[in-house]
Amino acid sequence: MKKCFLICLVFAITLSSHAYSGSIMGMYGGYNFLLNDLPEGVLEDSRGGISFIGKVGYEFPGITVGLLSGYLPMYYYEIITRPAVTYILFGYTFSIVEERKKFSAYDIPVVAFVQYGTEGPYGLAGMGAHIIYSRVDYSTGFYADEETKAYLGFTLGGGYVLKYKKIGLDIGSLFNIILKKNETLSMILLKAGFSFDF
Repeated sequence: MKKCFLICLVFAITLSSHAYSGSIMGMYGGYNFLLNDLPEGVLEDSRGGISFIGKVGYEFPGITVGLLSGYLPMYYYEIITRPAVTYILFGYTFSIVEERKKFSAYDIPVVAFVQYGTEGPYGLAGMGAHIIYSRVDYSTGFYADEETKAYLGFTLGGGYVLKYKKIGLDIGSLFNIILKKNETLSMILLKAGFSFDF
């Protein structure tokens, strides 16, 4: 969790520094969708969630080079690890309480990108680190398991920018591929927000 906080702090400082360097800054909101299947037998699940992302960069004629980062929920699901059991022994009733696990994770990407097109339609490609924070909560409530790891990832995207003077309305999507050791995660982010030229 401390690592995630430090990444967000560094990104906020980067945003501030670029805001005074005659460049471009963007802030967006949207919804992130995890495309991978969840384990079978889940009771309650959510693949993705409301997300926030920002970018800083330098504009050249027709091209923007910069950095993307944000907060992307990945999944939440719940499973029963031990069902409730009631039995009678020597005339007495005994019960074993049901046990559940809740799994959740979110992604903090730190991606270097190149964007082709600064006004109207554009395409984007990038590569960088995806810092995934995952957590397992137990229904007993005594403890939780937490883990933070960084993985290599690739980003493709596109959209449309409608500019008025130094403000741009940006609507688009990002497709993220995260390379884990034993699997590949895929996510689509639908986003909308504003970019500002300085």
